[in-house]
Amino acid sequence: MINIIRKATGLLIASPFCIIAKILSLFVGKQKAIKLVGPSVTTAVKIIAEVSLIPKIHHPVEFGKFVKKMKNNIHNLRSLYDISVEYEDKDIIVLNFKNCPHCEAFCSLGMPEFGSYACDSDWVIAQKNAEVWSFERSHQIGTGDTYCNHTYKRIPS
Repeated sequence: MINIIRKATGLLIASPFCIIAKILSLFVGKQKAIKLVGPSVTTAVKIIAEVSLIPKIHHPVEFGKFVKKMKNNIHNLRSLYDISVEYEDKDIIVLNFKNCPHCEAFCSLGMPEFGSYACDSDWVIAQKNAEVWSFERSHQIGTGDTYCNHTYKRIPS
């Protein structure tokens, strides 16, 4: 049942972008269509992540609150993502994502190139929050890895 929910959610989010890109590709080619639609994928996934997973804090001193809310959000999202906390202390939280409904849907719809645009949303969010936490990632599902590792670190105040 969880796999059906994950696939359906991924397809619901990915399908409009793939349909638009496929129609555009008739006129401008697939690569140009992906470049035109890709930034919208980044924006949509960024909004989803900000609403559902990554809490907003305003100062590095609130990082503990950030971690607590993130862990609560992870618990609430367990039907969509297989996420685990790999490491945590007062200044760092490391997450391991074993699936991504967005990237998996883009692949199944024949547009795996949109996976990297979905992953770019993490960097956009990190840039917006650069004064309170930093972000690192060395593996991402959207570019072919089997998992994503997300590290959030408190910025020294």
